Amino acid sequence: MLRFSTSSSESLTINSLRVALLNYIKSRQMSDTFFLRINDINSSTEAEAQITIDILKKFAIDTENTIYQSKNLSIYQKMAKRLVDEKKAFSCFCHGASHCQCQEIPKAERQKRIQNGEKFSLWIKKPSEDITIIDALQSKIVFKTE
Repeated sequence: MLRFSTSSSESLTINSLRVALLNYIKSRQMSDTFFLRINDINSSTEAEAQITIDILKKFAIDTENTIYQSKNLSIYQKMAKRLVDEKKAFSCFCHGASHCQCQEIPKAERQKRIQNGEKFSLWIKKPSEDITIIDALQSKIVFKTE
């Protein structure tokens, strides 16, 4: 499965169109499904998303398998809860400050802050080991966890 993800509140750039085309072509070469994912959770209207779909169609990209993120919020919430329960993610209340200490906040205090309506974002914890992937275009890629 290959996909192209875009925000319906941002204009489609030439570089984004290039990525969509490459993913679409590769999906066809592999006889696999191509998905278009529209990030419409925080903003925009369906009309704004339709502009992106229309542009992709002009380049013969099949948009039949379009997924709107707003229609899958319950799935994302379950996955987020699972990541937190498995201690693979944490709630950040400082909104990405360079020296975030939020993962050190005790669970009871974290829950109290969330219940009080304090805004937070969910951050994935950095893995303890380097991540290595084999990419069909770039060969072996190693992401250092330093």
